[in-house]
Amino acid sequence: MQRLLMILTLVFAASSTAWAEDACDKWEVQTATTPAPPLTGAALQTAESHATGIPPDTDIIMIGDSLVQNWPKQQLADALAGHKVWNFGVGQDRTQTTLWRMNDARLAAIHPVKAMVLVGTNNLGDNQSACAIAAGILAIGQRAEALWPGVQVFYVPVLPRGVDFKNREAIRTQINQLVAAQGHSLAVDEETLTCGLHGGRTLDETLLRCAPGEWAKCANYKDDNLHLTDAGYTALSGLLAPLSS
Repeated sequence: MQRLLMILTLVFAASSTAWAEDACDKWEVQTATTPAPPLTGAALQTAESHATGIPPDTDIIMIGDSLVQNWPKQQLADALAGHKVWNFGVGQDRTQTTLWRMNDARLAAIHPVKAMVLVGTNNLGDNQSACAIAAGILAIGQRAEALWPGVQVFYVPVLPRGVDFKNREAIRTQINQLVAAQGHSLAVDEETLTCGLHGGRTLDETLLRCAPGEWAKCANYKDDNLHLTDAGYTALSGLLAPLSS
């Protein structure tokens, strides 16, 4: 954790000393990087089912929260044809929960050559700082590298979310910049993903909570403007290309 905190503090300091002092609070970083079990029994049950029966010939592993868990199987099969893909996503995961699941001894039985990490949106919803969330995401990549020597880790940016797809936008942007500075981040066309609504009108989220019909609507997102539809995953399918090569 200390190494991650030092790296992220230096990266933040390069652009904003004030941000570095505020966002890299060691207690927040410790929360995001210390393995912790799932928050509910249902999530724990799902975590157990995902760790059972992992194909020994898995060569690509998808790691993360519900955005990974809900990725349509056929889309993965088509995009990553010729590979044995294991979906290791669990809904409600925070970075610390994913780290807890990655301590499962059964994961040592596989030897993936590539790993995709998509997690952090629930930490964002918990109002954690950018520096802490980025530290948690990078800790997952480090854990993958320790588990599977030689594995290549790819990070998917934390995706736009919220009533106008700009929920905690400055923090989300900082998270993605920090991770990109230290790891291999995949490119996401956020304007296409959000149907051109990202960066558009600014809505009063407090008022709109009582009027969901006023939320920005995009066919790539479900009504919560957080989870993706099948069309949304299709919009993301291009970022899987580096995993298949």
